[in-house]
Amino acid sequence: MHLSGLLPLVREALGYPDVARRLARAPSSGQATVSALAIAAARPAVIAALLTDVRAPVMLVTPSPEDSQRLQEQVELWLGPERPVLRLPEPDGMPYERLLADPATVRDRLRALAALVCRLCQSRPDASTKEVKRSEVEPPVSGRQAC
Repeated sequence: MHLSGLLPLVREALGYPDVARRLARAPSSGQATVSALAIAAARPAVIAALLTDVRAPVMLVTPSPEDSQRLQEQVELWLGPERPVLRLPEPDGMPYERLLADPATVRDRLRALAALVCRLCQSRPDASTKEVKRSEVEPPVSGRQAC
């Protein structure tokens, strides 16, 4: 079950068109961040609507790993199974610790970062030549999908 049929109601909310417009313009204008305020209960719905409307790379920052997991699950509920939401898991250890990272954590982190770079390349045609060469970005999963 997913709630994507209710997203048109979210798009009619006061302030939503302005946020969507600023987010869509951000990559081409060189703006690194776009912030917006919404009540906590509305955030997953607003984020899901923005993700479907804006063809730009989007990274959401949460205060804790638990909040990140919860937000991922809620946004996926709004988007449905055809639009997965990737999460950048926190590293296993501190940078100065000499511990081997869990391969699953490394895989998930690389998958999320590669997807973000691929979205950047798709939203900014000049990004593939100036900032990132697509051939250097290898998605870390078998049966790679092209960006």
